[in-house]
Amino acid sequence: MSLLYKLLDRTELLFSKKEKKGSLLLEEAAPLEHVQPPVSSVEEDKGSARYTVPAHSHARMLEEAHKVADLITGRHDVPDRIPSNQLVVEPEREELVKRMGAELIDGVWTVPEGMDIQKFSQFWPMIPADLRDKAARNTTTKNGDPIEGYLRPDDIVRGGDSTATPLMYGALPVIGALAYLVSLVSPLLSLLVMLLATPFLITIAQGEGVIDAIKSFFVLLVGPAALASMAANGARQLESLNLLGSIRAGGIQSVVTASLSLATLSAVVFSVAFVLMLASNLLDSKYKASVIGGFWARARYSAKLALVFTLVMVLSVAVLPTSMLPFAFFFMASMYPMIHTESNYNSRAKELEALGITFKLGRMGKLSTVHVEPRILQAKEAYADKSPTMVCGYAEGWLTAKHHPNAPDEGQEMVLSAVDVSSHILVFGATGVGKTSSTLRPWIKQWTENKMGSAFIACAKGALAGEVSAYIDLRIGTGVDYAPMQGLDAQGVYNALKAIKVSNKRSSSDPIWDNGAMDYLDNVTVLHEALRDHELAMLEYSFTTSVENEDAALYYGLEAVRLEKIGADASEARSKEELAMERSKYWASKALTERKWLWNIDTLSKIVVMGNQVRVVDGVPVASEDMLFALSELGYGASDERIQRMPESIHPELGKGTLLDGTISYFTNTWPNAGEQRSSWMSNVNDRIQPLTRGKYLTGKNGVHWKMLEKGEDVRSCLYWKNVGIDLPETIHGRAGLAITAFAKQCVYDEIKKRGGMKKADWKAMGQSRVAFFYDEAQGVVGDAELQLIDISRSLEAAFICATQSYESFVDRFNDENTARKFANTFQSFFCMEASSGTYEYVKTRLGKADLITFKQRSNGIDYSGALKNYALSPLNDPDHPNRAGMESLLKRGFGKLIVRAPTAPMQYVGGKWVGNKTRQLDENSMLTDITVPVGGVLETVDVFEDQEFNSLLTRGKAIVSLRRAGGKRIDLVKLQYVGPDELRKDNVA
Repeated sequence: MSLLYKLLDRTELLFSKKEKKGSLLLEEAAPLEHVQPPVSSVEEDKGSARYTVPAHSHARMLEEAHKVADLITGRHDVPDRIPSNQLVVEPEREELVKRMGAELIDGVWTVPEGMDIQKFSQFWPMIPADLRDKAARNTTTKNGDPIEGYLRPDDIVRGGDSTATPLMYGALPVIGALAYLVSLVSPLLSLLVMLLATPFLITIAQGEGVIDAIKSFFVLLVGPAALASMAANGARQLESLNLLGSIRAGGIQSVVTASLSLATLSAVVFSVAFVLMLASNLLDSKYKASVIGGFWARARYSAKLALVFTLVMVLSVAVLPTSMLPFAFFFMASMYPMIHTESNYNSRAKELEALGITFKLGRMGKLSTVHVEPRILQAKEAYADKSPTMVCGYAEGWLTAKHHPNAPDEGQEMVLSAVDVSSHILVFGATGVGKTSSTLRPWIKQWTENKMGSAFIACAKGALAGEVSAYIDLRIGTGVDYAPMQGLDAQGVYNALKAIKVSNKRSSSDPIWDNGAMDYLDNVTVLHEALRDHELAMLEYSFTTSVENEDAALYYGLEAVRLEKIGADASEARSKEELAMERSKYWASKALTERKWLWNIDTLSKIVVMGNQVRVVDGVPVASEDMLFALSELGYGASDERIQRMPESIHPELGKGTLLDGTISYFTNTWPNAGEQRSSWMSNVNDRIQPLTRGKYLTGKNGVHWKMLEKGEDVRSCLYWKNVGIDLPETIHGRAGLAITAFAKQCVYDEIKKRGGMKKADWKAMGQSRVAFFYDEAQGVVGDAELQLIDISRSLEAAFICATQSYESFVDRFNDENTARKFANTFQSFFCMEASSGTYEYVKTRLGKADLITFKQRSNGIDYSGALKNYALSPLNDPDHPNRAGMESLLKRGFGKLIVRAPTAPMQYVGGKWVGNKTRQLDENSMLTDITVPVGGVLETVDVFEDQEFNSLLTRGKAIVSLRRAGGKRIDLVKLQYVGPDELRKDNVA
């Protein structure tokens, strides 16, 4: 029993079960039903404990030790494995699983329906590594009981006494007996034998204290030897007390006399032994006493030991030959290891009982277990998610110290899968704190290298695409043919123009001016699309008609030849041939007419100007002649003759109450009668159009301005595993870069929305990919288009990864805090680096409150991690301390043991003495012999991160992070990765 007790006290044993690859593994009772006994060997298993049938007592003790270790170590509130009927089995263990009842189905070992899967827990799939938190919280046992009643702070630092400690005590009487025997030959040589006890005494002093070593020296070594010598010298006098000798002498009187003498000796020995043992017990601290209880319990225990000592002493005198009598004292001394073991066992029980009553942190908090089921569901979802992953940073363990249920272990990777990223990521960081180098650039690198999807990269400063050019497949920049309106319809062009932020302050202060401008542009784009479509339709009609007449002319020509051959009249056929040829040439010329209504920015700009040209006729403002002519091309005001003779020249939507009818009414009635408001509205219109038409460097490979192009590079390739970057630095292109970005992203958005009407398998079969939009300085890039798309984009496998300077920047962008908050709240994962106070307040609100444990006052709870830190930081354990030799001396004298003070007994310094802890006097100064364990842990509902933590923790390269990982949360202070501004440029990457 003592060996088992010592094994349980050893920290190495308690914590090695889950950490060492070669640990002993024991199989639980349930699986043993299916295992054919006997199994005497111990088997190796990675990451789990298996209990095998113990073959001997040592194995049984190890089994018990492992059970206790499993009870108090590790994280009991989060799983290592995912409950599943599909098992992960190593080849060498397949036979075991088969005997347990599992079946091999489609190459996977499966638990049959109806069989308890719990007994196969060792074969359940491991959860993803980033969710495998193992750092002990030290609040409850596996059974849910408060840990304070099971674990002492000293257990996690130095462990309990060594199993060899009783042997140290037992060696002293043996050395004493050996010295006694040698003294019979040479008293001087016996002193040398006594020196053999030195290492044992030193070991006792280091493990149990100097006082124990001194006591052992006198009680177990010198005392028995002295008593043995006295017994040898007084052997003749003691012969009269020997009952066997008296019986052999044959006299009853001598027996009676010996008995009376023995009774007197017994009384004396018992009295002396009782006083000495009681004094020893009373001098022990209440936690080190050999007995559980107060004074009377100690008195009864001392009496019991004194009685045993007296009986052994009297029986030895009465029975043993006088030559053997001296060894009786060594025999009695050899009993001390049992007393020591019982003393330690009782003192540990008393200490744990006191800790369990005083500190009850594990019983506090009604919400202490509500996270367990969500964590299991999170693990299942993460295991089922086979999409590629990326590492966002490494946890600092800040919230683990506070026992946050969703906090990762220190050093744990903060991971998001491609599916997780689809719930969007938002980064807050002030200028210069490294938000681009610590988030966007590392993520673009991983997103591409891990083949998580394609990317669309843009930046309000226009710099990000250039910084990651090594990962860009299509760069939209100077020298590349790009047609901004390619791939957009009228509504798409309108949305793109709306996304261009105007510089007109009047528009920002009163939305009526911006609304009027957007109404005008809405009608312009509708008219432009109608003119373009109708022109193309008429060109197609002209070409078709020309071909038809050409075919007719050929037919009539052949008919005329046939008639001439038979001598018939061919004049009518020739006449029809000539007419068909004339019509073919006419329509061919129409088909070859240079297009007027091109789908480009230049034509759009012309229509903008044309629509604003208002003339006054008879005092009534009307549309300009150019506008009326353009409308007439669509069939507006067409005569009955045109309608009857050539209905194809009439736009099919005209006169049917469509958008086109409303647009015509707008330009013929509404706009001309807008009065003075027209100039204000046109100011905003021009503010959006001019960056597109006057950007000096918006030119293609032949120097042609982008405003003239209808076709060019297609940004929609980012939906087909190509990375597209808008490389238009603000320093060169000014506002034109953002204007072009608005058109490019709108084109992609419109294409993505088409996925909503398709099955996923269908657009996957088209070769389309998941896409992520990386936006730096997002406050200048996002707008209403993102508001409309972001809520539904997850189902379309489109993710937004945005970095912005502050929460307030979104408020400025949307001109409304509710809209800004709604937009920001859509991002399920967010990073907060050093930023504004408003950002901190928003992030604090998003993180909410939680039941956290803090050690800031004397209350219920033991800070085990604080104990470890105090132990590590003590000068006693500093190998480079200038007075290292002195520190080692103190350690040898028993200094440095961890102790726990009750909250009601605070440590005070009074008159040169520490009150509340054991002390030693050293040159009239008082010094602690023990290292105090911090206590006072409080479980309270507080902000996950408090105000002062934002300012103190957010140094460069670190962020407060909340990830939406597999449907659950991962929250902590995170150390981010770093990628410099030039590391991913094309010229710098091999």
